[in-house]
Amino acid sequence: MGHLYELANELEKAVRFSGEYQSLKAAFLAVLEDAAARRLFEAFQRVQADVEARGRKGDRFSEEDVRDIRDKWERMLEHPKIASLIAAEQRLGDVLNDVHRRMNRPLEELYGMLGSGANGSNSVRFTKS
Repeated sequence: MGHLYELANELEKAVRFSGEYQSLKAAFLAVLEDAAARRLFEAFQRVQADVEARGRKGDRFSEEDVRDIRDKWERMLEHPKIASLIAAEQRLGDVLNDVHRRMNRPLEELYGMLGSGANGSNSVRFTKS
């Protein structure tokens, strides 16, 4: 198991040095350095945190709540630095999702045997060891 953790640490380093992460970091710093962009971004983060908290409590959202959230999102997207940040985050997210899919392939293959059986049959046999 230790080998998997070593590989995970190497993967973390690879992410940090990847072009996708470096682009995201540069876009994030650009937002932080622009007062207007930072205010918009922080305001949306507060709204997002509130939405998540309300969702965990099972609260329902009114149409006005939904309009307010959508309005803040659209205003935020109008700012070019924030739009660049979101695009960079999406690119890194796509890469990480692909890596995650690849890491899960052994599990998918293993549990995929349930549908076809280990020998191509439709049954799975469990034996005592």
